[in-house]
Amino acid sequence: MDQTNTKKQIVTFWHGGALPRLHHECIRSWKSFDYDVTLYFYEMVSNIPKGVALVDARTVLRLSKAKPLRNWAAVADIIRLILVQEPENVWIDTDLCLIKPIPSAECILLGHQWKNKVCNAIISLPGNARIPREILEHFYAGNLGPWAHMKPKLKHFFSKISKTPYGFDRLPNSHWGSHALEYYIKRHKLHDYLLPQKAFYSDETYTGQLFEKNDFAHLIDDHEVFGLHFFNKNYNFELPEKGSFYEWLIESNKFASF
Repeated sequence: MDQTNTKKQIVTFWHGGALPRLHHECIRSWKSFDYDVTLYFYEMVSNIPKGVALVDARTVLRLSKAKPLRNWAAVADIIRLILVQEPENVWIDTDLCLIKPIPSAECILLGHQWKNKVCNAIISLPGNARIPREILEHFYAGNLGPWAHMKPKLKHFFSKISKTPYGFDRLPNSHWGSHALEYYIKRHKLHDYLLPQKAFYSDETYTGQLFEKNDFAHLIDDHEVFGLHFFNKNYNFELPEKGSFYEWLIESNKFASF
């Protein structure tokens, strides 16, 4: 696969005050590859790595539109759909680090998890902007969308009968994220264009081994592993364990030229 990436703009979102050290170090890993990074926010964020641009998220999604959603994760799902409509933008969650430049912008860039599940922790859809556009059309219209799972469909149906409100705050987590993307990836027959699971989701991302003393050379040396999403977070971000991948990431960032 051609690893020459013509896109130089990474976008992300954070809500909740200061960035934890883990997220700070992940963003520094993006900067180590000389990407421009823009972080969107509703409340001012501290502990931002040097060189990261800050933009008020109200410029892309009014707070009045964000508040009816279930939680801030759902808000992030909508913001990323808005931002990836711009062809130069690559979305990355703040808890996903890069260990190599991200692949060519010509591919569909999505986190591909276990059992063929799609995750939107990293996303770029060049030439397929219709996917976020189609999802957002349902959001702005107040619809559940054709990808809605059976349970929310039934709840929505019975709410109409009982004349009780059924708001977006009652939708399951990932409704506007992986659930919608799975539907459209299948509908447009795009699964063959996804990167393999290990591109961002090696086995170590689920076990917590990234925070423990372990051999991780195989992750760095594998040309199909571009980054790692830190799923397991039951560890001390501030005090990295000696010999862990997390410690290696922090030490690597210290020598970056930014």
